[in-house]
Parts: sequence; C-alpha cells; structure tokens
Amino acid sequence: MLHEGSKAVKQANKLSSKTLEKYIVTSEESSDYIYSIATPAEVPEAEKRAMFSMIETNLKHLYVGSSMGWDEQEKRDELFNIHSRYVLGRKNGFLVGYTSFRFEHEDDWDILYCYEVQVLGSYQRQGLGRALMRHLISIGKNCQMEKINLTVFKANEAAGALYKSLGFSLDESSPDEEDRADYEILCYSLE
Repeated sequence: MLHEGSKAVKQANKLSSKTLEKYIVTSEESSDYIYSIATPAEVPEAEKRAMFSMIETNLKHLYVGSSMGWDEQEKRDELFNIHSRYVLGRKNGFLVGYTSFRFEHEDDWDILYCYEVQVLGSYQRQGLGRALMRHLISIGKNCQMEKINLTVFKANEAAGALYKSLGFSLDESSPDEEDRADYEILCYSLE
C-alpha cells in the first residue's frame, strides 16, 4: 500500500510543465525576466550546455575541494535526470539562471528537493536567485509538498545567506557539527 505522502509526490510528478508554470509568482524583483518550467526532454541541447557550464563556472571549484569531490558525469546525470524539472529564467531570450528540482518522498516527507540554483555571474546579486527560490516555494506549496530541501556548501556563504534570508533553516538530516561536514542540508517548511 502506498504511503499517503507518496501519492502527493506521484501526482506532482505527473504534472506538465505548463501546469507547473501556473504556480510561478510574479513580483517586482522578478519582472525583468521571463520564466518557464521544463523537463530535460523540453530543454534544447544548447541550453543544456549553458546550464552545465553555469555549474562548472559557479561550483566546480567548491566540489573539487570538498568531501564530495567533482565527478562530471555524475553531476550531468543528476542535472539531467529524467525526473528533474527546471525553472528557467531568461532575459532578452537568453538563459541567465535556473533551478533544478525534483518531487521526492524521503524519510516520510513529501519534498521538493532543490538540486541546483545557478545564475550567470553578470546576473548574480540582482534578485534572480531570490526570485527563482520564491518560484520553488510557490510550486512546492501548490503541489502539497511538506518542505523544500537543498544542500549547500558551507564555503558558499552567499548562497547560504540567501537561503536563510528566505526562511530556510538547518534540516534534521543535516550532518552534526561533530561530523565536520563541509556542507549542510537546509529546509523550508511548507506546512
């Protein structure tokens, strides 16, 4: 028998990109950008290359120096997983930022797991990352998820500060201080 929570995740995973786009919120900070939702199959190859390039530019150095290490193929597989969804942010027709997320059921929780928040360098610190995260919060609420989880490197202080300013806090699944992990798992309650 299905756990009640896994039904919500299965239903969310069946939603089309067009349906999920209805949950994109509009605000003054996000009005300079055009947003859309896509699955890996709906993203053109050139944009897939741009998406991966943002990860390499923004995070590869953190992965290389971390306990996780950098494995290019593993990162590609994670980013373009068949269950992944993206909120894509464009300006003047060009992809300038995105989030990668999945609906998952983990430890009795229905979760929108945010795998990536990536913004081109010249567009950072202009509200795009905050707007992308607000879209995820709206999507999670409208899909009846219980929380949003994400993993952030402790060395990525700007990202950690952004998430905490939005109301994210340390998740119960995050490693303890004595584990000396170089990352933490944050959560945002949607209940």
